[in-house]
Amino acid sequence: MFKTILLISICLIQGLTVAQVDLSKLHKAQPTDLDFSQPLMLDGKTIPVCLENGKQISSDSLDFYLGTGNLIPEPFINDRKEVKAFVLRSASEQEKGMMMRMNAPMEKVDLANESIPANLSLRTLKNKEVQLSDFNPKKEKITVINFWFIECKPCKMEIPDLNKLVEKYKGYDVEFLAVALNKPDQLKDFLKKTDFNYTVLSIEEQQTIELGIQGYPTHFILNRQGQVVYKATGLEPGSIDKLDEAIEGQLH
Repeated sequence: MFKTILLISICLIQGLTVAQVDLSKLHKAQPTDLDFSQPLMLDGKTIPVCLENGKQISSDSLDFYLGTGNLIPEPFINDRKEVKAFVLRSASEQEKGMMMRMNAPMEKVDLANESIPANLSLRTLKNKEVQLSDFNPKKEKITVINFWFIECKPCKMEIPDLNKLVEKYKGYDVEFLAVALNKPDQLKDFLKKTDFNYTVLSIEEQQTIELGIQGYPTHFILNRQGQVVYKATGLEPGSIDKLDEAIEGQLH
């Protein structure tokens, strides 16, 4: 079920209304019932969201409930396997631990064991396939990469500060890439409501697993030769300042 969480997109869509849902006519979806190639929309408007007692919550309060880190959204389907509601149930201790590890800062990273291949396959917002090397073809730029996904609350919280970094290093040989687990269409919808001044790209989850990424957000800095010179995971006080210092260190 935790994989399902990673494939749920939290996007606020204005002007949509949904009818009250009758959970007695639905049943909890099993992993085999869901199409994992298509992230689900968890916004409180497109599909109703309920608490375990059946009470439907508003879209305005959804972030509050999800932000506690104690609730897991589970899709409920009808007999045609269509997702008609989400129910926020209490997370198990194991699930809470997984979420904490995803957002926890990593320390003492051994950069000698870290690498990102130049031919890493990515997709633009227009769904065009590109490679990481396309953004530094002449090996003249420092590349700053943020691995994230829409439903990751710390990932969204740091976006304004990341935008300030882009502004600070405008005119320098620094390329800022935001590589997300979400599909291009979901990213385009998200960016209609949120300014993100990095170059936003999409990546398949399996590739991030192969890269050894275990938490989000995860930031990398590659030097001009494409070698990893900085890695940090999670959001904590001072983490953006450390990223800033690391970028500046590569320019001098």
